[in-house]
Amino acid sequence: MIRIMGIALTACACLCLATVALAQNRTNQNQSNQNKSTDKQVDDKTFATKAATAGKMEVKLGQMAEQRAASADVKKFAQRMVEDHGKANKELAEIVGAPQDANREADREHQQELDRLAKLQGAEFDREYVKAQVKGHEEAVQLFETEARNGQDSRLKAFAAKYLPTIRDHLQMVRALAGKTGG
Repeated sequence: MIRIMGIALTACACLCLATVALAQNRTNQNQSNQNKSTDKQVDDKTFATKAATAGKMEVKLGQMAEQRAASADVKKFAQRMVEDHGKANKELAEIVGAPQDANREADREHQQELDRLAKLQGAEFDREYVKAQVKGHEEAVQLFETEARNGQDSRLKAFAAKYLPTIRDHLQMVRALAGKTGG
């Protein structure tokens, strides 16, 4: 009898431990899912600031490339960047105005990139410019995809969806240039 009660108590204890473990696992899964959904949510203000900062950078770099690049293909790409990003910048400014608290860290990072490329000329400039463009457009595609999918502001969401195909096209173009320039 005592042995049966001992087995029953052990079984109850195991059942309680299993229930606690299962509950904790579900809690952890719920927290993980909440973190994932938070990661996917877009802060529209951050999107607008990053898009505006990157757009201005594209125009400045494009203008620089029109003068410093050796390759006619790189110059043609740069001209397209000035035109397309200039147009997008104007449209974004109409939607949100000029972001007053632009990400200063990103501005510094962009300025460092401008300064670095300003020291280069010809084929070396082409290679480094194209390398920077690949990286920048990969980041922009992710940024615009996220906003187009998950943005809260309908105007910014529509803006992102409208320009996403253009940015993807830019990325495809610059990747082809990278093969030619070694960038």
